[in-house]
Amino acid sequence: AFVFSAEDKLPGASLQAGQFKPPFGMEGTASSTVLDTVERSALSSTLGWSDYRDLGAMVKFRRGPWQVLAGFFNGEGPNTSDANRDKDFSGKIALEPGGGLHLGVSGYTGRGKAARYLNERWGLEFAWLPEPWFLKGEFAAGHGATSTSASPGQRTAYGTLGRTLLPKLQGVARLDWWDPD
Repeated sequence: AFVFSAEDKLPGASLQAGQFKPPFGMEGTASSTVLDTVERSALSSTLGWSDYRDLGAMVKFRRGPWQVLAGFFNGEGPNTSDANRDKDFSGKIALEPGGGLHLGVSGYTGRGKAARYLNERWGLEFAWLPEPWFLKGEFAAGHGATSTSASPGQRTAYGTLGRTLLPKLQGVARLDWWDPD
C-alpha cells in the first residue's frame, strides 16, 4: 500500500492505493478503538456494507469544513484477486461546519463477484457532539451481491445517544433497525 500526498501542489489532497476500507458510511470506516458500543450496527455487521477491506485506489481531499473521498475498488473483498474487468466505485462527501456537527452522504456502485450482480447502495450520516452529550446516526438503502444470487432491496438505520459521565465512562443507548426486504 502507499499514500501519496500532493500538499505542495494541492493542499489537503492525497492518493491512497492498496487494501483498505472503501469510503462508505461513518461507523464502519471508523477504527474499532473509537466505537461507542462493542458491536457495530447492522449496516456493518449484518449487511457488511461498510466494515470490510478491498483492493483499490482512492483520492482524499479536505478543504475547510468539506471532505471528499472517491475511489475505485475490485469489489471482491479482502485478499481476493479481481474476478472481472469492472471496477466498483465508492464515494463520500462530508461537511463539518463546527459546533461538533457532522453531515455526510455516501454511495457505492459496482459489479463484484465476477460481474454477475449489481451491488449498489447509498447512505446518509449525522453526528452532533456537544459535550458532554453526543448523538449519532446513519441510514442506508440498496442491495448487495453475493457470489450466488442478487439480494432484494434492503434498508437499515441506527441512532446512538450518549453522555460522558466521567473521563473514561459513558452511558450509551442505541436503536438499530434493519429491513431485510
